[in-house]
Amino acid sequence: MSERMRLPRFAGLLLVLAACSPAANSQQARTRPSLQVNFRVQAIRYRGHFSADLPKLEQLAATRFAKTLGERFAFLNFTTDAQPIRLTITLANSSTSASCAPDDAVCPKETVFSLLLEQPGAPSVSYNRWTYLKSQDFFAVLGGVSEEVENFDRVGFANLNQPEITARFFSRIQLSPNARLIWKTINGSQASQTVLAGMTVPLPANLLCADQHSVLVMQSEIPQEFTAGAQAELAVDAQGPFLPPENSPDESWKQETGNLFGVPADDPPHDRKWDAWGSLSSVSDRNRIKIKGVYMYQYRHMDTGCSAAIPPAALATGAGVQP
Repeated sequence: MSERMRLPRFAGLLLVLAACSPAANSQQARTRPSLQVNFRVQAIRYRGHFSADLPKLEQLAATRFAKTLGERFAFLNFTTDAQPIRLTITLANSSTSASCAPDDAVCPKETVFSLLLEQPGAPSVSYNRWTYLKSQDFFAVLGGVSEEVENFDRVGFANLNQPEITARFFSRIQLSPNARLIWKTINGSQASQTVLAGMTVPLPANLLCADQHSVLVMQSEIPQEFTAGAQAELAVDAQGPFLPPENSPDESWKQETGNLFGVPADDPPHDRKWDAWGSLSSVSDRNRIKIKGVYMYQYRHMDTGCSAAIPPAALATGAGVQP
């Protein structure tokens, strides 16, 4: 990366500018997507055991899941308040045997957390691979409401495949409906060339708390000469806050200061086919490229915390920053 685009070396430095710059402070109105968490109980033994306390169990479980999901997936905001985006978590039984129905209280079967995501203007999405108890644990002794909510949290999240649920489920939630492409000019021996340096997402980096191992999806539309624009999904490596150089060739870059910055992924996750970034740079009129949305595909929460790890004065000396 050239001096035109300076990036922090360590994850602990990523949030300094976002936390202290006026531009970042003016962006606080921009927030993470909020999900309303609901909890429902369908599992046969739990419905029988808590028949008189089901509303209390569901309410306490919803509150606990909202809290823990927010800690594990900080790029989203989870709440029990009413929101347009709804996440329903259902404690249910899952059986692969035709002779053992989910509502059969006698034969053992898996107990799972079944997830349903509902968003305005988008089809519902489900996820049924979160196992809570295996079939051999079907007849485990049940306790009181508080004890079982504690078990939901402690055992359930220990069994959760966080990378998978991010890629298959939470990646359907749009972080932002747009992004800005950042271009830079490279002076070669024969002629200068404009290439794509990365993109900025109009959200403060410290709000999402994503480290440099996180991967975003950028959905875009690339103009074609004689046909409709081609749709593309591109993998983006999260880098932290955007730090424009002091003498930016584009003065509007300063308005992006502190926003989440990402660069084209050199080695995106191999569990899917990604489109090529080169198609963007080959467009003659870059202003015609339309960014349709940005999503989190692979989330790594910062283990140094989401606030500045080094005071701004240390950054002024260039400590820990590479050109």
